[in-house]
Amino acid sequence: MATAEPIYLPTLPRVRQAMATLIGLGAHRSVAGYLAVLNEAATAQREDKLRPDFRAFFDRFFRIGDPPQKKPYAVPLTTNPNSILFNANVAGSYAPSSIRPVSPLYNVLTIEGGGTQAVFTLREHHAELARQTMLPEALPLYAFATFFYRDFGFDSLPTRAVIEQAVSRDFCFALGGEPYGHGLFADDFATFSAADYEQIEIAA
Repeated sequence: MATAEPIYLPTLPRVRQAMATLIGLGAHRSVAGYLAVLNEAATAQREDKLRPDFRAFFDRFFRIGDPPQKKPYAVPLTTNPNSILFNANVAGSYAPSSIRPVSPLYNVLTIEGGGTQAVFTLREHHAELARQTMLPEALPLYAFATFFYRDFGFDSLPTRAVIEQAVSRDFCFALGGEPYGHGLFADDFATFSAADYEQIEIAA
C-alpha cells in the first residue's frame, strides 16, 4: 500500500509577494545567467571552465505552469516590471555569439570558445562586481528562496537554517560556501513566518 509523505511548499500569496520583492529590485536581466553559472559552479565544485546548462536551469527555476509557448519562463529579475516573461530559446540567448560585448555578464565572468564548446570562468570578486553592475540591491535571501524553491518544497517545516542551507548548496560554492559577506545576498528573515508554508502530501 502506497504511503503519503509530507512536503512543505510556500503558499501562493507568499510566492506572489516574493516575486514582487524580486521585481522591485530592478535587477538587470543578465543576473539570471549569472545565477545559472553560480549553480553550475556549485555542482562542479569549481569556479573555472564551467559548462552551465542554461536551458535546464531555466526549466528548473523559472518555468511556469501552462505558459505561453514562446515565453514559458517567468524571470522576476528584470529592470522592466511589465516584462518578466523570457523566451523559450534560452540556450541561444546565452550562447557566446548572442551575448553582446556590452553585456554586464562580462563584468563577472569570461567565456572561452564558442557553441557547445564554450566554457565560463568566474572573475575574482565576481559577487561584488555583480552588485556594482547588475544588482542595485542585494538579493533578499528569503524572498529569493521562496520563489526559486516554490515547486520543490521541503520535507519538514522550513527554518531559517534549512532555507539558508538550500541556497548555500545550490548557489554559494563560489561565494565561499555561505550566502552572506560578499554582498550578493541580504538577510531578510525578519519577514519569515512558518505560516508562509503549507503541508501537502505526495505518494511515496
